[in-house]
Amino acid sequence: MTKNLWTQQEHPIVEWKASLDVLGPEPESIARVLLQVASVGRQASLVLLDDGLADQLDAAIASCKTFRIGFGGPQSSCAAELCWYDGTDEITCGVVDDLGEVLADLPMGEDKINAGYRELGRPPVLVTGSTLSYRDNRWAAGLGGVNLRIQLCSDIWMPYVRGFAHPSRRDDLFFDNTELASRNTPRLNSFLAHVAALMRALGTELVQTEKEAGYILDYQPWVHDTGIALGGPVPNVAPPELVGVEWPLSYRED
Repeated sequence: MTKNLWTQQEHPIVEWKASLDVLGPEPESIARVLLQVASVGRQASLVLLDDGLADQLDAAIASCKTFRIGFGGPQSSCAAELCWYDGTDEITCGVVDDLGEVLADLPMGEDKINAGYRELGRPPVLVTGSTLSYRDNRWAAGLGGVNLRIQLCSDIWMPYVRGFAHPSRRDDLFFDNTELASRNTPRLNSFLAHVAALMRALGTELVQTEKEAGYILDYQPWVHDTGIALGGPVPNVAPPELVGVEWPLSYRED
C-alpha cells in the first residue's frame, strides 16, 4: 500500500487567473510582473526556476515572434520544495520538479498506479497564461485577452483527496491528506496571497477559476481566491479498513 493517495494528472485540478489587460499587450511590462511573481514564488520555495529567467524573457521579446506569459514547462524547469511519503510510508521532503516522477519512483508506482494518475511533465506549480504574437510591427493578444494563470495538476495540496488511483475509491468518499497538506499548502497560500497583492497593485484581481463540470468541483469547498483552506469542511472520509486494503497486483486500465 502507499499513503500517497494524491495524484498527478494531465489537466489542472485547480486554477487561479488574473487579467493583465490593464497592461495591454506590452511584453516588457508583463515581463516585469512575471519576474515579481517568480521572486515571491522563490521566497516560498514553490517556484524554483533555472537561472536566467530575465534573459529568457528579454530574448522572447527581442525575437519579435511570440511571447508566452509564464514560465516552467519543457523549456524551463520549475521545481518546488515538497513533502510526500517515501517507499516505507514515512514523510520525506525534497525539491521536486515533477510529482508524476515521485509517484512512478515509489516501489509500487509503475505497477499499481495508472499512468493517467501519475502524469509526467508538469511542475508542482505552473505559472502560465496567454501568448502574444507579433504582427504588423506590434504585439497583439488573442480573443481571450491577456491573462496570467496559476495551475495545480496535483491534489497533493488538498486536505482531503478523492484517491483516484486507490482500489477503495468511491464517489461518496474522500481520503485524509491533511498531514501532507499541512506541510505543503501554507507556503502555497502565502505565494498566492503575495501574487494577489501584486495583482491588486496593478489594478486587477487574482480569482479562482470555477469549472462547471468534472472532478474539479469535488475540491471547491476548500478552494478560494487566494489559496486552499486547511480548516474547511470535513467530508465523508474513508475509514482505516478501506484505506488499508491491499492494492491489486496491477492497475486496471479503464
